[in-house]
Amino acid sequence: MKTQISSLRSGVKNQLLNSAVDYSQLPPATSHLGHGGTNHEISGKVFKKVLEENPNGMTIEIMGEKYEMSRNKDYFTCEISGEDVKKFGVSPKKGRTGLLVIQGGTIISVYNGYKGSGYLCPSFINIL
Repeated sequence: MKTQISSLRSGVKNQLLNSAVDYSQLPPATSHLGHGGTNHEISGKVFKKVLEENPNGMTIEIMGEKYEMSRNKDYFTCEISGEDVKKFGVSPKKGRTGLLVIQGGTIISVYNGYKGSGYLCPSFINIL
């Protein structure tokens, strides 16, 4: 079984939250209204294992869809469709390909051009 990041929590502001997770049990954020995330030391150790187990990339599943992530030194990335961008809470830009980036174990970013970005809670990620 591969090391998972789904038990980690991100304290990032304005992220797409998983309805299956009770965020009320997490400590409050110190920098904004919302919840705090997993301690950086803990999330760093978990993500280091993920990097070691996936030296060339990895396959993940999010909301029933599979994605092939490439590894770029200390993070993973893949292109995603405009429909996926929309599903992840980001406004799709016509003619643009989205980008999904996983870094540090708790930062799951969705990009779709200038001012077109958002974040996902790590609980959505299943590493296959």
